[in-house]
Amino acid sequence: MKSAVHGTFALLLGLVIDLPTTAQWVRARSPGFEFYTDVDVQTALQLAGQFQRVCVAFHQLGGVPNPSPVPVRIFLFSSEREFARYRPTPKTRGFFQSGPDRDYIVLVDSGAETLRVLLHEYVHLVLHRSLPRLPAWLEEGLAEFYSTLRLDGDQLVVGIPLSQHLSLLAKGSWLSDEELRTFRPVTADAAVQTRLDMFYAQSWALVHMLLTAPAYRHASSRFLERVAIGRPTPEAFLETFGKPWNEALRDLSRYVRHGSFPVLRVPCQAPPLQRLPVEPLTLQESALALVDLQLKLGRWEWPESTVNALARSSRYTAEVEYARGLVALARGQKDRARMHFERAIQLGIPNASAYFEYAMLLSEDGTQPRRVRELLERAIALNPAHADAHFLLGLAAERDGQLAEAIEHYQRATRMLPRRTHFWHALALAYQKHGQRELAAHAAQRALMTAETEQEKAMAASVLRWIEQPGQTVTRPREGIPIPDAWRPPRGERTAEGFLEYISCEGERAWFRVRGVGGNTLLLLVERPDRVQIRGEAEPLSLACGHQPSVPVRVEFTPLQAGTASESAARGYLVALELR
Repeated sequence: MKSAVHGTFALLLGLVIDLPTTAQWVRARSPGFEFYTDVDVQTALQLAGQFQRVCVAFHQLGGVPNPSPVPVRIFLFSSEREFARYRPTPKTRGFFQSGPDRDYIVLVDSGAETLRVLLHEYVHLVLHRSLPRLPAWLEEGLAEFYSTLRLDGDQLVVGIPLSQHLSLLAKGSWLSDEELRTFRPVTADAAVQTRLDMFYAQSWALVHMLLTAPAYRHASSRFLERVAIGRPTPEAFLETFGKPWNEALRDLSRYVRHGSFPVLRVPCQAPPLQRLPVEPLTLQESALALVDLQLKLGRWEWPESTVNALARSSRYTAEVEYARGLVALARGQKDRARMHFERAIQLGIPNASAYFEYAMLLSEDGTQPRRVRELLERAIALNPAHADAHFLLGLAAERDGQLAEAIEHYQRATRMLPRRTHFWHALALAYQKHGQRELAAHAAQRALMTAETEQEKAMAASVLRWIEQPGQTVTRPREGIPIPDAWRPPRGERTAEGFLEYISCEGERAWFRVRGVGGNTLLLLVERPDRVQIRGEAEPLSLACGHQPSVPVRVEFTPLQAGTASESAARGYLVALELR
């Protein structure tokens, strides 16, 4: 684990009509990347060339050619209006979205800032594919710090100061050391925007100090490694630098006031700037690419009319059938989804996720285990980096008593997506069954490190305790065995009744605005839709983004941490939604 962490941190030195737009979209490809854009071709080529050269030099530092095991598709929009249909918040200039077959970076042309925004999101991709989840201040601070990477001859320039952050730090009110450490960058409304801007500024400055200041830089890699293996920030800081965490901000204040921000120059072998081949896209091709993006963002209401229109075309039939299957699946129409996925496979679609989704649907009744396994094996043949397919194949192999094969699949899944706690959980149990207790304990620790909810933490801690007890047999819960309360569906700390008025979609997240019966307003965050319980609905529930027809609801929620709530509305995490 330590070597992997060290290597990573060494490396880190619209569809509202049938077709999306009449703008001319083009595609440029380079090893590991695809650029889709409707901006001026020369502008796009210059950006793509600069980005490619910086990335190659960047990865030379850590000896990792490409941390993403799947291709990266970059969408660059020329239109703010078109980009608004995809962005999570009004102030967003770019965002990163991971997927089983490819990763996505989506941004709008921001002039001179475009390359910086692109690099910021690319650092998020590197972290997502390389390490357990880091504290928010460290994730965003690293992304901002490395967003200024530039090439100067045969040197990579690292740590260029950001004037907008320096200006805010000079005149704004800083977050306390505790606020900075625990801040969650949620942005439902403008009430927290000033605090959010300061959070980014302080996070950038703190990372800059840790990585470049003489008093910190030589030990900074040890601090980052300790945080990455799960040590709480204050403990990791004290163990590394011999001083308490609250002194970090005092040192940071002096660092900022002094105004001297070291800029590092690292020798590199940057490739020459090459002109990438450009392919003009037809309206159908660009429509399919944008539909794919929207569906990955969980937005099926816009693509539906587009895929229906494309279905009337004789071209791209397999891809269109797959998209129609995803839309049907989002609507809860599983029989129709199964039909479309089967049709796409018959037509020879080369998309691994088509086989995976079809396998998931067939597995629900448990009558075709052999066929399900064949589909999953086909999925990883098309995409060896399909982590979810490896995970399900691991479960199947373990059920059949093939522990060595199961472990291999679980290992591959954790390498592809190291932040998935249930991957590590399954690997820990498989190791234990195989008699590899030390490896089982390590995997259980990783499950605990990557756990996000209290339920996941309790499960990982229970498995770790069982593994550490000599002679203890570890099994998954089964019928007739008491299940710990922490393993049961979570319940919110508070409840409220009222009317669902609006859903603000932000990529994978969404904010639900509920007007209480007493007139008060609740803003409830959904970060993982698959973890929200829906009750009181006989038919599959479909909720589109935007205004709602005052749906009467009862909600269970957990309040946000102190310091992140606005004055005008209570805020929390939505746990359950009951339709009344």
